[in-house]
Amino acid sequence: MNENAWVENLQTRASDHSALFLSVNAICTHRVRGLRKFRFEMAWLLDEGCKDVVETAWQEGRPEGLLHCQQFCGMKLMRWGGDQLHKFGDRIGKLRRKQENFRNTRDPVALAKFQHIENQLKQLEAQEYVFWRQRAKQHWLRGADANTKFYHRVFPEGLNDTNIILIPKKEVPETVADLRLIALSNVIYRIMAKDVG
Repeated sequence: MNENAWVENLQTRASDHSALFLSVNAICTHRVRGLRKFRFEMAWLLDEGCKDVVETAWQEGRPEGLLHCQQFCGMKLMRWGGDQLHKFGDRIGKLRRKQENFRNTRDPVALAKFQHIENQLKQLEAQEYVFWRQRAKQHWLRGADANTKFYHRVFPEGLNDTNIILIPKKEVPETVADLRLIALSNVIYRIMAKDVG
């Protein structure tokens, strides 16, 4: 019996069936309650250190196989970038205070330091924007289902019904290319879809 072998039931949303993943070499890393699940942060891509972390983790995890390599890379990314993304305001405030010390100086060294801090601020603000944009999208995706339920509960049945008809482009159509596809939607639905979209 192989002590490193383990089976995982892979969950899917699209089907009521699930796949079984059998690993005979990887170390079992079941999720422990309280530990955060890995989620890739798009803001990491704007930090030069991200590429180094991924490359190093990938090389270190490679001998154990692809699955271990991915898990190891995710663990290293979370360790590297986990804390720094939640403190944008503090980090931006510190940099602005530091930059303020160089504001009224005119020597080349101070100007270079001022510009360096300005570049750091731009990068940090871009990361913060991407971070919150990703969170907003996650929130919308979670809430979209609630919006759909509300729509079906409040609006009358058949509001979203659409009839599709084929109109001939010439007197005697011979192929499908000789037909024009037309979608006839409910007028109220079309107005609502246009206003919401």
